[in-house]
Amino acid sequence: MPRVIAYGCDDATTQFHPLQIDIREPGEGEIYFDVAYAGICHSDIHSARGEWGPVVYPSCPVTSSSVPSPRSAPASPSSRWGTAWA
Repeated sequence: MPRVIAYGCDDATTQFHPLQIDIREPGEGEIYFDVAYAGICHSDIHSARGEWGPVVYPSCPVTSSSVPSPRSAPASPSSRWGTAWA
């Protein structure tokens, strides 16, 4: 299980700060992303405060731009990821 750095909150009152979280390896049909850039928008703040429903903490609702990683799970024959549309 990879350990990654994320930005999140420990509870509804803390500010966003760097956290180290464990994520599971991708399963079949899933893709592991390396996050190139991340940002926090107003909806992330509302989510972290629990204003839109129950939250499991630590919460890391960060908006991000990602790129595929070589650690992606094998693609299925029907996958179009990274292939040209003909």
